[in-house]
Amino acid sequence: MDQIKVVGGFSDLKELLIQTYGIKRERDEIKLFFSVKDGELLMHNYDDHKQAVTLSKDITIKHLIELKQNRAKQLIYESLSKENPSQYLNEQFLLHGFFRA
Repeated sequence: MDQIKVVGGFSDLKELLIQTYGIKRERDEIKLFFSVKDGELLMHNYDDHKQAVTLSKDITIKHLIELKQNRAKQLIYESLSKENPSQYLNEQFLLHGFFRA
């Protein structure tokens, strides 16, 4: 994926988190963290890990939740192709979605 799609995917995921929890901060103030628990890929609010959204119900079969945003889908599918999706999302990108140098 190119940088524009990745940043767009992170923006879409932040919007999902904002809508799910009614967060009042701007999208650029929100940082994301990803984890895997019981085979599910979760996206967390970096500042409040209790605020979490399931992105994949089963990473082994790459079962993705229904996402309206295509850029977010592409980003999550990309991560599910990796051995450790949460590590890929947390370590390959900065908290705002830019590639690490």
